[in-house]
Amino acid sequence: MKVTFKLPDGRVFTEEYDTAEEFIADQLADYDVIPDDYEVIQLEISAHPVDFTGNIGELYDFLTKK
Repeated sequence: MKVTFKLPDGRVFTEEYDTAEEFIADQLADYDVIPDDYEVIQLEISAHPVDFTGNIGELYDFLTKK
């Protein structure tokens, strides 16, 4: 899974995870790896683009409901 997101100051970063479950586990850690309010710009799962609009918190909800 690859998620590209934008920080409030406009900088753009991409984080890669082996699975969506790894992303979920990281977000459940004692601290958020990526803050919930950062805007998701692009999402790929298994090298396929996923039509998703929202922030990191909404992405977490989207993935946990799959």
